[in-house]
Amino acid sequence: MTSRSKRKEIITRSLLLALFTIPLPLFYGIYLTRYKGTPVPDTAWISWYDDPRHEVYVAWETNANTTGTVHFGTDPLNLVNSSVESMAVKFHVVNLTGLAPDTKYYYRIDQDGTTYTTGEFRTAPASQPEFTFGLFADTQQKVGPGWHGHTAKEIANRNYSFVAMVGDFVEDGEKFEWNDFFTKASTYLDTIPIVPVRGNHDKPRDLDDDGIDEYYFGNYFPQTVDSISGLNPHDTGEQFYFSFNWSSVHVQVLHFPEIDIDDFGEPGGLNPGDYNRSFTADQLAWLEADLTNAAAMPFRITLFHCPITGAGFYGPNYVLKEELLPILQSYNVTAVVSGHAHHYERGTLVNQTFPENPLTYFVVGCGGGLTDIGLRPVPETDVALASPCFTEVTANATYLEFTTYGFEGTVLDKFSVGA
Repeated sequence: MTSRSKRKEIITRSLLLALFTIPLPLFYGIYLTRYKGTPVPDTAWISWYDDPRHEVYVAWETNANTTGTVHFGTDPLNLVNSSVESMAVKFHVVNLTGLAPDTKYYYRIDQDGTTYTTGEFRTAPASQPEFTFGLFADTQQKVGPGWHGHTAKEIANRNYSFVAMVGDFVEDGEKFEWNDFFTKASTYLDTIPIVPVRGNHDKPRDLDDDGIDEYYFGNYFPQTVDSISGLNPHDTGEQFYFSFNWSSVHVQVLHFPEIDIDDFGEPGGLNPGDYNRSFTADQLAWLEADLTNAAAMPFRITLFHCPITGAGFYGPNYVLKEELLPILQSYNVTAVVSGHAHHYERGTLVNQTFPENPLTYFVVGCGGGLTDIGLRPVPETDVALASPCFTEVTANATYLEFTTYGFEGTVLDKFSVGA
């Protein structure tokens, strides 16, 4: 090949390389510009502090401090009850009490003399009828391929009693990321309550180096039972855990969002701050007392962000295996659900102290962030895949059935457990 031919080949390859590579940063730059401009959506959501048979809260956000009134009732044309906010705020949370079990309610939010938004919800039943709910985690749209919007549309088409988002709503914790989450989730939030679990990316952050943390998760979901904050130097009083019953299922939301991989307890592997922040005396005491109170429930499901083990990048978590797993198995918890690792997984955890109580675990981290395609199954793994998906649970007094769906309704996994 002559020198002229070589130069021509180099130029051709360079042009082809530029043709394929230049559009990528250009596209991503345009995408980020639009993403960062996402406004506060005109939407509201339903969740609860304790007992969804008799009380729920309605929450929403506005650009400026305002006071709102929530009108609610069982007839959408005659909302006979109302609750008025006492002060002007941007992050609104109005608790509705005295509700009847297993009843469909409608609500309307008024502020500044106009209707802000409307919605509906159904309270939890007093008996144990069959129902369904959804599970997913790790939406993190900033680094994701856009699956959250698709997942939200799939969920909106299902008659769920609630949907649990098992942590990492956002990537960096910036305001526009939260706006994007609620914009996409608004597809279902007007009819399906949300049960939030705090992930490591949802924690308070100092976003502008002024020494003041922004805790958007706490503004949107103001739930805490952290009764002895301040006694532990690592615990800043921002733990987030609670529980509730819905039909035959007792659901726990725990605060284990950021336990490190810890290298099987070797020196330097365990972050003492993360450990002491998560394993506080009040959470552990509450955990055991709550499971004791729920002993008569047919099923107990525990939600927390960081998985005990898994086939993803993080692998087994020695601390959670040693500290948390024995407690869950001693109280015969039916299943645990986590996120954090960006894939779907189902497996079986066996603890030597309680071999008679094997524990099914799920990782549901395919909610929208980049997935981990380099999965490495651990001995506990039964199924592991990196496809976009969400998990649906059908429950009654005698069984739980977990069905994991890909897009277009493809069944990727199905698993049942009896009472």
